[in-house]
Amino acid sequence: MIWTRGPHILAVAMALFFSGGLFAQVPRPTPRPIPSRPPPRAGPTSKRLPKRILDQRRGKKPSATPSTSPAGGVPRPGGPAGGAKIKPGRRRAADRLLKSLSRRWKSVREEKLDGTLRILDARAGARTLRLLVRRRRAPDGAASLILRQQRRGGLPPLGYWVKRDAAGRLEIRRYTPESRRWVTLSEPQNVRLAESSLRIADLLPFHLASYRATFVGEGILDGHPTSEFDLLPVKGGSSWRVVVRRDNRVLARRILGAKAGAEKGTRTLSYDAWRLYGVQQRWERVLATEPGSGRSALLTVKRWVLVRGKGPTTYAPEDLLPLFAL
Repeated sequence: MIWTRGPHILAVAMALFFSGGLFAQVPRPTPRPIPSRPPPRAGPTSKRLPKRILDQRRGKKPSATPSTSPAGGVPRPGGPAGGAKIKPGRRRAADRLLKSLSRRWKSVREEKLDGTLRILDARAGARTLRLLVRRRRAPDGAASLILRQQRRGGLPPLGYWVKRDAAGRLEIRRYTPESRRWVTLSEPQNVRLAESSLRIADLLPFHLASYRATFVGEGILDGHPTSEFDLLPVKGGSSWRVVVRRDNRVLARRILGAKAGAEKGTRTLSYDAWRLYGVQQRWERVLATEPGSGRSALLTVKRWVLVRGKGPTTYAPEDLLPLFAL
């Protein structure tokens, strides 16, 4: 009986021996080291909420006057209107830009332009006038202008003589071929060309010495970086906000009555289509708009003639006679 069970016992013992040897060859996992820092906390509180949502939860009201460029475009980084400080480097660069623009305006003594004025009025409709302008300037800021305005109905054109002295005082006279007399206009600041939004004073060359310029910030206008200045008159007059392009240093926009903190003014002059004439850049289109009355006027210049150097700096009223061939 014992020998009959022997082979079975021997087979079981050999199976246990080999199975124990196989289990002994399986590698045991080593314990991982304990991390020195705890893992980041997972959950919705790990992401910072936007400032707009945080201000709403705190009950903070948004600013009523956002820091946007009144000339149109993206918000500017700072300025007195936005409440942020302007870096000294940006202010010095803006001062150099303004001085360069002033030097360019002073270099030309006489200009002649031939243009077409397109007037848009909701009540009177659209009409077109032709303008011939000759203007001169002096280094001290004095300037004079002779303008010939075409009239409808086959009537002879009107003539205007404009003079601005170094102090900024303006005088405008009108000449009618029917009476052959000069008439001094009582309100020269409000004289428009055929009741359009473009005024005769807008055609005079700009004189920065009559204003106190303040850099208010930077912006983007039609994809071009710009610098904005507030111009306050030294002795009476109206305030302007001017927008100057930094890439080519030309005037892009003038806003009448705009000050630091104001988003828009009463009138806007937008200059476009600048071209190079010799060493000077001049606009070929100027759009004048009045948001209150809805008037607008587009002046398109077909030809510019620039005269440099010395010579007479002002026109006399008698110069209109050869201009009209009378």
